[in-house]
Amino acid sequence: MPDPDLTLELTRITDESVPQRDGSFKRHKTYTFYLGKFGPFVERVPTDNFDDAEFGRRVDKLRSHLRLIHV
Repeated sequence: MPDPDLTLELTRITDESVPQRDGSFKRHKTYTFYLGKFGPFVERVPTDNFDDAEFGRRVDKLRSHLRLIHV
């Protein structure tokens, strides 16, 4: 059986600050997206020491998982 279509379609990217119990805020970038017909998925990437490639690594990991469970 062929691999499923797992083309990335970003539907929303937002910067958010989430209050923590100690009164501080944790900042992250929230990505909402589809991989082919699967989704929506949401990934939250911390913006402290932000790594531009982190979102891509997470998408690749999710794609690998979807390929493994695809029947």
